[in-house]
Amino acid sequence: MGKELKPFYLILGEEAYAALEAADAVRAEARAQGFDERVLLFVEPGFSWNDLHAEAASGGSLFGNKRLIEVKIMNGRIDAAGQKAIAEFAADPPPDTLLLVTVLGADYRTFKAAWVKPLEAAGVLVECRLMGARALEQWIQARLSARGLQVSRDGVELIAERAQGNLHAAAQTIERLGLLGADGRTGLEAVREAAVDEARYGLFDLADAALSGNAQTALRMLARLRETGSAPEQVLWVLARDLRLLGGLAWAHEHQAAPPQIWPRNRAARVNAALRRRRTRGWQALLVEAARIDRINKGRESGNAWQRLERLVYAMAGVRPGAAA
Repeated sequence: MGKELKPFYLILGEEAYAALEAADAVRAEARAQGFDERVLLFVEPGFSWNDLHAEAASGGSLFGNKRLIEVKIMNGRIDAAGQKAIAEFAADPPPDTLLLVTVLGADYRTFKAAWVKPLEAAGVLVECRLMGARALEQWIQARLSARGLQVSRDGVELIAERAQGNLHAAAQTIERLGLLGADGRTGLEAVREAAVDEARYGLFDLADAALSGNAQTALRMLARLRETGSAPEQVLWVLARDLRLLGGLAWAHEHQAAPPQIWPRNRAARVNAALRRRRTRGWQALLVEAARIDRINKGRESGNAWQRLERLVYAMAGVRPGAAA
């Protein structure tokens, strides 16, 4: 990133874990450079972009502190009002103020949007795209090297295979290798031991079981994830990611448009099986339910997130409420 901070950062996160790490890096550097005051804005139903205008116009802290204004968008979209507000800030940033906008769930339409590229001239644009198999292995190798771990190519491929595209799962495996005391050259058996939980009850295994229509298997995996300390936010992220993919694929099919890419490719059969169970409106309805669970996770709505996740898994597997799985 470098030591000189720009007044504006836009992080587009198709790959959420990479986007969150990029935001963490900006936040850490801002703290190191004296940005002691942080204003956090969540874009959700009822949010007004006038809040950003007001913060930018407020002139900073009464105590003269540097301020970081952080805007988090969870649904991958920025409406016209948001685009205008961000562009206005980037064109004339107030002094001693840094704006960090993180868009989780961004997809190819957001990356190609006409309003995005011009913002690079005013600040920094970070595109966190989904990784293909080769890029994922390179990412794993770099992270292993940073931890001082030497793993064979077979070991790197095993971590990538078990993670199934989930950077968080891959990062956890690498962290576990370190915690197991592995250092220097690490054998394949140590990698297998570190990756065993992801192999049996990984977040992506849960999603794949739901896509395949295996409701009971998926629910057992969900229960296991809960027992082993996974956060409902992690589970929701994986399910919502697939719901966005399914909604995009269904829409593309119904409108004869170019479909988003399915990765890894070996998931295509499961994804296509799920597509036969619902049309675009059905997947959009499940995304609305996912947004409701997200509000519960954040304490903005009452309810039991785990119970809601069970119903969401049932619905993704094609089981109607009250029906036998």
